[in-house]
This record gives sequence, structure tokens and C-alpha cells, in this order.
Amino acid sequence: MQSCWHHSIACAIVAERSANWRFLDKDSAIRAGFCTISAGWHLATSMPEAYARVVERGTDHPQDILQNERELCGIDLCQAGHW
Repeated sequence: MQSCWHHSIACAIVAERSANWRFLDKDSAIRAGFCTISAGWHLATSMPEAYARVVERGTDHPQDILQNERELCGIDLCQAGHW
């Protein structure tokens, strides 16, 4: 859970900075980031065993987390956030 919290904060920072670079509304960017974050929380709570394996794999290769989510959960947090 601490890892998820750190990820949430990082997403909010990236969303805000990206909005600044693209001259977009910061609040909208942060809300969009939180949609993705909430999707990740939903995956973690609705399928805790599968998502625990995603997190375990992610500690070695964090760049592969979306692929790990698709393989182990059948959907990644970007797809879930969009849905």
C-alpha cells in the first residue's frame, strides 16, 4: 500500500508538470491522473492476489508494470482508468 501511495503522489506531480508544459488546466490534468490511480486501487482491491504478483514483479522491472498487469489481471490500470 505504501508503494501505491508513492505512485499516487508521483502521478499527481507528473500530471501537474505535464499540464504546465502543455499549457493545460492543472486541475483537469490532476483529475485525469487520479482516474488512473483510482483504477490501480480498484485492481489492487478487487483482485488482491493477482495484483500482489504484479507488485512483486514490478520491484525488479518497474517499466514493465503495465505488461504485468495485463498478463496477471487481464487489464492494465490505463485501460481500467479509461473504462
